[in-house]
Amino acid sequence: MTRYFAQNTPRAGLEHMMMSVPGFQKRGGGMMILSRFCYKPEDVDCRYCLHYRRRSCQVRTCPYIAERLKSGAIEYLDLILEYFGHIPHAGLHKRIQAVEHWSGPDQAVLHTVSVHLRSRFADRVWDDAPPGYLAALYLLASKERLWQPALSALSHDSIDFSCIVSKPHGFAIQDYPIFYSARRLYDLKSPMEAEDLAHPKLVSDLDFHNIIYATMIARYGKAVMDASKEAPEWAMC
Repeated sequence: MTRYFAQNTPRAGLEHMMMSVPGFQKRGGGMMILSRFCYKPEDVDCRYCLHYRRRSCQVRTCPYIAERLKSGAIEYLDLILEYFGHIPHAGLHKRIQAVEHWSGPDQAVLHTVSVHLRSRFADRVWDDAPPGYLAALYLLASKERLWQPALSALSHDSIDFSCIVSKPHGFAIQDYPIFYSARRLYDLKSPMEAEDLAHPKLVSDLDFHNIIYATMIARYGKAVMDASKEAPEWAMC
């Protein structure tokens, strides 16, 4: 039986109106309103935070990294030095400081990771993914020779690295620092020995940048990925 008794008759519209909720407007196309609010450094001063007591932060990791990065209250270099500053290796510190500007993770790589996760596992996975998992994905996606064999090794919350290694063609020796660091960060370990990371002949400049950013993702979570100065299209999907 159909919902309405009257079908294709002059009275069908009247019956439809009588069965509708009074004052109810039919859902239309709708409109998405994006926030244009821009944080300023004074908006994210630690003194105004609920976690700031007794002149210090009471949590291990700041939950507002993204907002502080967007406002300019802190820079990516501040996070990098906070993590690597305690490592007693002058060569690594020198290489970090030699980078003219740490502007954030590669947007093209982030787009690749985001689109894949959202299309294959839905938005929930992107929102709830563990930091080590995201850090490893970021590194694997930075190398096409690693990313393609990695696709079949992914589940919604795990990566089978042995499956990547067992692919027929394997990967080039110059890709090994990225693969090794991805596997280490996935287990929430340091990406590699400081001496190796500081050596430009072992780790290229591009790989060095990506490993450093992936380390920040593993340490501080998805906020590092979300804090680009201009909200990219992939972050609004």
